Amino acid sequence: MNLPRLLILAALCVGADATRATSWQSEGPDLGVVRDIAIDALQPDTMYAATANGGIWRSSDGGHHWVGLSDDLTGEDWRWVEPDRKQPNTLWAGADSPGTNALWRSLDAGKSWHAVTGPVSGEGGGLMHSTGARIAFAPSRPETIIVPSTNLHARSVDAGKSWIAFRLPNQDGYAAAVDPTDANRIYMGGRGQDRHLAISTDGGKTWAQSGIGLPAKSIRQVLIHPAQPETVRVITGFSELWESRDKGEHFTEMARHGDIGVTDDMDLVLEPGDADALWLVGEAGIFRGNLRDGVWQRRDEGTGGWQAGDIAIDPRNDNHVFAGMGGDGIYRSNDGGDSWSRSSAGLRAGWTEKLYAAPGNGAVFAQMSVGLYRRDAANDWTAMRAPFTRDTKAEPDGLLFDRAQTEVVFGFYGRDLWRSTDGGRNWVTALAKQKEPSMREMMKGITSYPRPDFQCLAQDAGNTNTMYAGGGNDDPGEAVFKSVDGGANWKPAGQGLAAEDIDFIVSTAPNVVFALSREEKLYRSDDAATTWSSVGSGLPGDDVHALVTDPTTPTRLFVASETGLFRSNDNGATFTRISSGLKDDDIATVLVMSDGRVLVGAFQGVFISSDGGTSFKPLDAAAPISDVRALAIGGDPARLYVGTAVASVWSTAVP
Repeated sequence: MNLPRLLILAALCVGADATRATSWQSEGPDLGVVRDIAIDALQPDTMYAATANGGIWRSSDGGHHWVGLSDDLTGEDWRWVEPDRKQPNTLWAGADSPGTNALWRSLDAGKSWHAVTGPVSGEGGGLMHSTGARIAFAPSRPETIIVPSTNLHARSVDAGKSWIAFRLPNQDGYAAAVDPTDANRIYMGGRGQDRHLAISTDGGKTWAQSGIGLPAKSIRQVLIHPAQPETVRVITGFSELWESRDKGEHFTEMARHGDIGVTDDMDLVLEPGDADALWLVGEAGIFRGNLRDGVWQRRDEGTGGWQAGDIAIDPRNDNHVFAGMGGDGIYRSNDGGDSWSRSSAGLRAGWTEKLYAAPGNGAVFAQMSVGLYRRDAANDWTAMRAPFTRDTKAEPDGLLFDRAQTEVVFGFYGRDLWRSTDGGRNWVTALAKQKEPSMREMMKGITSYPRPDFQCLAQDAGNTNTMYAGGGNDDPGEAVFKSVDGGANWKPAGQGLAAEDIDFIVSTAPNVVFALSREEKLYRSDDAATTWSSVGSGLPGDDVHALVTDPTTPTRLFVASETGLFRSNDNGATFTRISSGLKDDDIATVLVMSDGRVLVGAFQGVFISSDGGTSFKPLDAAAPISDVRALAIGGDPARLYVGTAVASVWSTAVP
């Protein structure tokens, strides 16, 4: 499979049992942004899930457990996956990949994949240029396959061995469907000059436009129920539902009564056992409609509140429904959507943004793209809500483990600072009650006292009760705040700093503090944030991902940025770029161990330096991880945790 370099993420989707490198283990959490779910009609207990960036996954036990199919599939935003209707072990998949061919096929149950490029005969033939739109099989003759691709489409009558190109008259095509009883009758919806639906009655050789009554809006989806082939349903525009009872000649809008929201990404799903039952799935939720009375009911309570990507219904039992969510993976319902339970075991396709851990504390926190998760000593992950919840996910600006008390953790977001004394299980506010201005002060125009904006947090290297917070206050002197009582009370401590966002703050030695702004300007204070001076000559002018200090050499700092790793040996005065042994320019994260060895995470994996960051080598050339975004050492006993972009979190023994 020849994917671009940025899509070749070696050995990410191997599931929970990391057998290829015994020193590494996949930790979870079991989640991913699921775009599509498909049930194999030939083997209904076999299911597939297409994820955003995390590859394609398979379940062989009816959706209870999942394993990744192929390492090469990670990095692509997969739109859909379809088992072949006739050929066992043949799979088809489409990706959202503008500018490149986006249709892929596997002939060995997903072990290897190849782009479907043709050859294509006929008008405009040569190579296929698929946009990744979902293909359509002819139910009565599965060898017939239709590939929509905007204006130059392809059809096959021999299960994909050869292809014939064709166009539609006065119309683009985005969606296709084949009559379940007549393989020669094909429908294609899209965007045309006057009409937006084309019909062929000779297997795609000739086409005529149809669709009287449809609005002048693009058609995004065409569906035909196997029990009622004369009934054609389409979605147009902003999720408007239309129906034809005469094989696509005339259409009327379907009634929608009830509390149903719609967005422009909604998809229809047919219920196999009831021709008048439809499901509508998308950002607005999951809804089941009964077309006999036009009533639609919400059916997503208990699915975690995430955006729905797709549902699949067991062809043997309409009550068995699977929902792929744009957050924590897959849910299962055994009662037609009345209740749901998670069914994502092994689906480790999550995007890790940050990791937080500390030696001696059994908890590990992973900030995933869909929220904050906590793993306890029993290796169980729990999605955290209170007190960090914003809308449907918890997304604090950061967590900080107390250096002196391993069970004490601080969490912060905006104007809020919380404290936990039990390793992050329970939280209370760390802030003292805000003092209100006196009447005399209010008469002078003082309506409130300055408060910190907690975008970053640090403890003083010499006194854990002294804390520093960086934020985005616009008033002069308020970019940094200081507390001397463990975070209860705060006062401005940014004298001499510009009124700009402070993204990183660290203390390297007692009373020595560094603050790095969003504009990549570095400041140092040698008197516990009383005064500041500008330092950092040689720092990159591009996005900075991390600022850390060397615990064995307080005058040494490291900055990870999208243009490389930078080091200062003179207390932040000057920085030089380090590249020896590093294979990437974009360094996502850097971690200095307690003995001074340096770890960095990048696209090519984890690299380690034993000479203070002068040179690096791969930590483990055979490691089953890549596209590393976060590093942390913690747990009890301590391990190295590695957060990846598309395969959740992995761990290994501390090197």
